[in-house]
Amino acid sequence: MKYQFENFCVGDTISFSRVFSHNDFSGFSKLSGYENPLHHDNEYAQASGYDDFIVPLHLIISPLSRIAGMHLPGEPSLYLSHSVRAVSPLKYGEPIMYSGKIIAKNSSKRVLTIKVLGISGVKIIFDGEIQTQTRFDCWDHQKYPTLTKASAQKRVLITGASGEIAASTARLFHKNGWNLILQSRDENSVKVDNFPDNPSQKVDLVQVDLSKKNSLAEFVDYIQRDGGISAVVHTASPPVSAPLNELVSVNYSAMRSITEALLPQMLARQEGVLLCIGSSAMLSYVPGLEDYAAAKSMTASYLEKINKKFKSFGVYGRVLAPTYVSTRYSSAFRGQALSLMPYEVADEIFDMVKNSVQFMRRQDIDTVTDGDFGFSFSTTDSGQSIVSLSLQDGQTQQSRQKLDAPQEKLVAAIKRILRSALTNEIEHGGMDSTPGWDSLAQIQILLEVEKEFKIKFSSNDFERVRNFSGILEIITLQSGQSNDR
Repeated sequence: MKYQFENFCVGDTISFSRVFSHNDFSGFSKLSGYENPLHHDNEYAQASGYDDFIVPLHLIISPLSRIAGMHLPGEPSLYLSHSVRAVSPLKYGEPIMYSGKIIAKNSSKRVLTIKVLGISGVKIIFDGEIQTQTRFDCWDHQKYPTLTKASAQKRVLITGASGEIAASTARLFHKNGWNLILQSRDENSVKVDNFPDNPSQKVDLVQVDLSKKNSLAEFVDYIQRDGGISAVVHTASPPVSAPLNELVSVNYSAMRSITEALLPQMLARQEGVLLCIGSSAMLSYVPGLEDYAAAKSMTASYLEKINKKFKSFGVYGRVLAPTYVSTRYSSAFRGQALSLMPYEVADEIFDMVKNSVQFMRRQDIDTVTDGDFGFSFSTTDSGQSIVSLSLQDGQTQQSRQKLDAPQEKLVAAIKRILRSALTNEIEHGGMDSTPGWDSLAQIQILLEVEKEFKIKFSSNDFERVRNFSGILEIITLQSGQSNDR
């Protein structure tokens, strides 16, 4: 059987796992001459701030040769280059999943660009890119054909499938070729007969009560074993009049458990969308919906953190916040208010899974607004900062006040380290809140700032200064002292 370069497509992925042992380091040390005690002396490692010795980065990334030379594209591979960023330490005996995904293809030169990740659970160990060239147009089929093709059928998990929004959403995904897993409390409320017969598509119905811990645990185990889920649409919710703890358990706790179960496999494929149905009541006060809005806001806050942490690696959190929808669920409290139809909400859900680049979308009768859910900052006439919870839309982001020169230079310096972070995420963020700004990036950022501004941070500064405003304060202070001289 022959294999061709043209068989490869942007979006094709490969993943595999391995565990490094102390014997692996011995062989690596003998081959490379590398004997740093951080990687084989427990007392030295602990004195250096680690609770155990760690695997050296170049040993960790050695399987990148396997990704290029055995899978993408395989045996005709000519390894051209790679760039790698260390993110978190890896201990001996700790499993690591390797993921490679084609992100660009140059057919004239037969070159593939591959995004690579090393993942332990949901902890990113490293990320980077490989460039590899195929020496031939055509070759004998290799013995490692374990690719996940970009053209493979996608699968979506939809919770609360007995509701009208979920039913409309399920029909839309099915119409577009997706396989379905439909969760419902009532096994008789959803019928497979509702979907056109198509032998190439699967529709699985799962009866489970998400408010019960044991049932949720069994469901989580089921979806972990199933694998291959590319999107989650969480519409399940108790009635708005339900006790707060029940609203929280289904809206927030269930979504968090589902997310934690699916994150490792989504990261391995560098693909996934975790979307929940929120409510416009999260953004404005609606009497009687306080507990319901609070439970939805918990989920939105959680998914926003997931989005910031993993969007650089192809996994996204999303929230759709519609106004009143004409369903049985809302009939008791919406009165005569104008309402969206379930199919209109389903259209927005599908678009957010497929196309949206913003975290949150508010859907009103005739308009939609995309943006971020969180705290927006403004200043009073006295100069005092005030904080409000809002949907920060794209127009608001574009009209923001122009930065002064030191702020602009600082943002640019940090962006050279945090390539995917947005300006507002940098300005109002810091270590562990801005995407990619972890302990290792912290060191890189301060070194880059020293170089850009020709200042020096003390060892205490490296430990203490962990956000944008703190760094800017030191820059201002040191620049002022320099001018005084």
